[in-house]
Amino acid sequence: MTKWVLNTIAFDQLLRAGSLKQADIPGLLADFNFSAIEYRSEYFAADEDYQALAQAGQAADLAIFLSIPDKLFLDGRLNDQIENYFKLGQAVGASQIKLNLGLYFEEMVGPEIDRIQELVKNYEIKLVVENDQTQATGSTEYFHDFMINYGFIGLATCFDVGNFLYIDENPLAAWNRLKDQTAYMHLKQVEKASLTTLFGLQAGDVPLKAILNQVPADLPVALEAAYQADQVNDVLAGLKADLQLLTD
Repeated sequence: MTKWVLNTIAFDQLLRAGSLKQADIPGLLADFNFSAIEYRSEYFAADEDYQALAQAGQAADLAIFLSIPDKLFLDGRLNDQIENYFKLGQAVGASQIKLNLGLYFEEMVGPEIDRIQELVKNYEIKLVVENDQTQATGSTEYFHDFMINYGFIGLATCFDVGNFLYIDENPLAAWNRLKDQTAYMHLKQVEKASLTTLFGLQAGDVPLKAILNQVPADLPVALEAAYQADQVNDVLAGLKADLQLLTD
């Protein structure tokens, strides 16, 4: 059985409107078969109660992941905020944090990988890096080369199925190339002609079911789709419909 994860972007409109907090979301998922929740740090308030987020996930018996909208490497060097991101993950009770990979330089990366290994070990938090929507730092071969040379058990790929369409790559072919280096997957739908990320998962050009048919049962798979809804029940209905679509 697939290990489903709920990314809180599902409630984007309500979170941005301030009518819902991320700490409210785990308690809404009792009727779903989610194994984890992925909080997004861009929704955190300046005075965010990190303990409340940790407690909410634990109370709902959900593993906690954290998505951070930043890059592991900036202009070829390890992001100087990286330890702060591990501390943030620790504060919310996360077992995994996610960043984009960014641009690394091979001549500099060795010692920086040692530093990443140290952080993963010290904080006991896994790190996954996601393919972005650019050819330079999101292509299949860029990720394959990085992971073959520098990946380890605590550092792996977050495979975003939709982002490959932005660089005119076939996500199914990308999966076949990167599956051995992938520890996590983000599902979303994209309209290729307009390069638009769509609401929900019902329509779009990403072959979601064909990819899922090849995904091992122990790989966590997140629904990373926003829903065009300003009521909690409408978001929950959208999630239910999309899970049914994916599992039928």
